[in-house]
Amino acid sequence: NPFLAAPLAGIGALLSDLFLFSIVRYSAFHDEVYRIRFSPPIRWIRSHLYHGRIPERVRNYILWAFAGIIIGSPLPDEFGVILLGSVTKIKGRPFAALCFAFNTTGIFLIILAAKAVV
Repeated sequence: NPFLAAPLAGIGALLSDLFLFSIVRYSAFHDEVYRIRFSPPIRWIRSHLYHGRIPERVRNYILWAFAGIIIGSPLPDEFGVILLGSVTKIKGRPFAALCFAFNTTGIFLIILAAKAVV
């Protein structure tokens, strides 16, 4: 049953994401991610986002949407968690709610796609 499996799997994925979030937020790893912000590809992206005519609110929505797609997809969650944990100033509870929603939705869609194929 996808309506039972998706939330249970979402809880498991949430636990691993919270562990990663605490490592990224409260350790020296935060400094490493901060250094990545000044690498050439990231500087190019930031220059187009920040020096263009895109308002800050829209930039934040783009970041949240991109991180949500990464977290909800079958790709590894680490990149999305690092984006939200190091670049934004999100607190633990809203992060947990967003990760649970993204993970559960992604897992639910994968289960439905698998049932449709079989």
